[in-house]
Amino acid sequence: MIVVFGLAACVMLVSGAVATPADAPAKTVTVVLKDFKFVPPTLQLHVGDALALTVRNEGRVAHEWLIGRGAVRSADEKGFQQDLFALLNPEVEGRHYRLEQVGRRPPGRDERATRTSTGVEIQPGGEVTLRFTVPESAKGEWEMACFFPGHFETGMKGILVIE
Repeated sequence: MIVVFGLAACVMLVSGAVATPADAPAKTVTVVLKDFKFVPPTLQLHVGDALALTVRNEGRVAHEWLIGRGAVRSADEKGFQQDLFALLNPEVEGRHYRLEQVGRRPPGRDERATRTSTGVEIQPGGEVTLRFTVPESAKGEWEMACFFPGHFETGMKGILVIE
């Protein structure tokens, strides 16, 4: 009996029937962009989590999603001094979105402020999924923001906590 059980266990391991942490599916988290707020306004993540974080725009206008620390909100620059998006270095896929890059203005917008951090601009009905594993270096509290004119000021901001 011991031989049969041992053989069965070997067959299960070889066939992949036993799940390992590397095989575990990514945890799914969704942030919805509304006019003019994030739902939920607070996210909680954990170091080591493999995530598929989806940001979906259910509003009637375009919004952006930037995440970092030390908000920069001058007439010439908007974004964060510390860029969590760049630290996470996610795989990005979706529809009706554009990546925003440091040192550039959001394309096609009537705005002169360049971005000091990385983010995504998402058109109404669009969404983007970011896939990454939360690194230890990301631990702490971070701000989420849309810096399009008037959006942040009317409440389009939130908090992300990484433990």
